[in-house]
Amino acid sequence: PVPKEVRSDRSKMLHILSEKKKRFFYEQHLHKTYNVLLESEQHDGFLNGFTENYIKVKVPYDSTLENTIQSIKLIAIDNENTMIGELVDGRQKLEAGIVRRHSPLEGSWRGDVLER
Repeated sequence: PVPKEVRSDRSKMLHILSEKKKRFFYEQHLHKTYNVLLESEQHDGFLNGFTENYIKVKVPYDSTLENTIQSIKLIAIDNENTMIGELVDGRQKLEAGIVRRHSPLEGSWRGDVLER
């Protein structure tokens, strides 16, 4: 039998590898647009949902979006390896973790991977 300490170390290594592979997969989808089913639960001011290929996405909370399918552009990855999205119509913007409403005076905005 494999000693408990060795099993524990191997398990930790597999979890780390899994998170790295997930992050790499998510990075391949940055700045692309997907249909996302947004759920009704709110967490820390965000609605969570999933793309058709099960990428976890969160968008700034808006009660009118609950339990709907929306076209979402994936703009960043947060510290918990969840994609951050914005509605394709540009109503909501996110920069440096601060939610703000879009203003035509602000010009264009470009998201990127948020560092851990």
